[in-house]
Amino acid sequence: MLCPIPVCLQAGTTLNFSIADGLDTCMLFVYEGAGTIAGRAIGPKSIALLDATSNDARGFELVAGTESLAAMLFAGKKLNEPIAWREFRFVVRLIRLDPALRG
Repeated sequence: MLCPIPVCLQAGTTLNFSIADGLDTCMLFVYEGAGTIAGRAIGPKSIALLDATSNDARGFELVAGTESLAAMLFAGKKLNEPIAWREFRFVVRLIRLDPALRG
């Protein structure tokens, strides 16, 4: 199950976030602005990959810099499948859909 969450922060705003139980990985794609995530700098068109396999690693802090920050947060379970990267697009060979989403 993949849970995408849009994130928009005004300049200087802080968001404290915790990944839900049962999900073990998280990716944040910043498409506008810059700031810090878990104390590390992140800029526009950048991806931060966060490992949430332990309860100690589930939470993180996202802080917008001097401009507003717009990002998309993806959290889900690891598929243990290879990912083919091309520019800022990615393709996963195997997609598992939640039964409720199937037509």
